[in-house]
Formats: sequence, structure tokens, C-alpha cells
Amino acid sequence: MLPILKYFWQMCLLRSGPDRIPSQPLILVLALIFYLLADVVGGSLARPSQSIASVLGIGLIDATIFGVVTFLLLSFMNLSGRFIATYTALLGTGIFMVVIQVPFILIRYTETSILMFFAESVALVCFGWWLVIIGHIYHRAANISILQGSAIGLVIMILIATAVFMAFPPPQQIQQFIRPSAL
Repeated sequence: MLPILKYFWQMCLLRSGPDRIPSQPLILVLALIFYLLADVVGGSLARPSQSIASVLGIGLIDATIFGVVTFLLLSFMNLSGRFIATYTALLGTGIFMVVIQVPFILIRYTETSILMFFAESVALVCFGWWLVIIGHIYHRAANISILQGSAIGLVIMILIATAVFMAFPPPQQIQQFIRPSAL
């Protein structure tokens, strides 16, 4: 298991690609389980007012959209045989990105505005880094440029945000649907 973690970290550093990950369904399932676990822990810390079920639902939406888009991209490029390794690589690097952000998620709850600003800045840097990692993985798996892969990653993130917003609307959104305001 430790060598696979090293491969995931090397992918986060853009030194390796998904071709180094064994294309085995068991490893994919384990990566998915650990990804959802990391997502639930990170999501619970980032959004303590939400239930574990809704945080898990958000993680499932996230993982599903990544899986579907990855499958469609690789199928379009006639490289569907690379799906398991590519999806495993995305999940594994996603675990690292969540774990890296946990301390900064906790810093967001401090009263010091400088620390909050620092934590938000790190979150933005991590988001950019995550897009580059996605671009690198798609570059190596689908033979597209890193920029194209990063653009696909950005579209995926927008799709995830839209799906999460539709599945778990904020409370004020619910009130508007139930009781529209009279003009």
C-alpha cells in the first residue's frame, strides 16, 4: 500500500502519471472508500452545520461526476482501458489534497483575520494546484495538453458545484421555493 501512496504523492508533484498505478478494480474501490472518508472528514470540518449524510452525499456527487467525465473523456479518445488507473489516480491525489487542506480548514475558524486570510489564500493555491494535478493526470492518460486537462478539471469543478447546489440548496434558497415573497 505504501508504494501506491508514493505514486499518488509523485502525481501531486507532477512527477508521475496514472500509468504507474495498477489498473485493478480492488485498488480503485479502496481509493474510492478512502476518498469518501477523507471527503467526509474534510467536509465535516469545513461545514460543521451540515449532517454527515449531506457531507457524504456531496462526496458521492463529487466522485460520481469525476468518474463519469473521466470515463467519457477516455472513451471519446478510444482509451477506455485506462479508466481504472486514471480514476484511481484522481481519487488518490484528491485524498492528498483534502488531507493537505485540513489544517487550513481549522485555521478558518480563528478570530484572527490575518490567519483567516492566510487560510483562504492557501485554499485558493490548493485549488489551483488541484486543477494542475487534474490537468497532468488527463494529459498523461488521454494524450491531451495539461492546459486542456486543467480546463476539463475546471469544468468538472463547476459541474460538481452546480450539482451540489441543486442537491443541497442553502437554507434561504429553500425558503424561497416554499414561500415565495410577495411583491
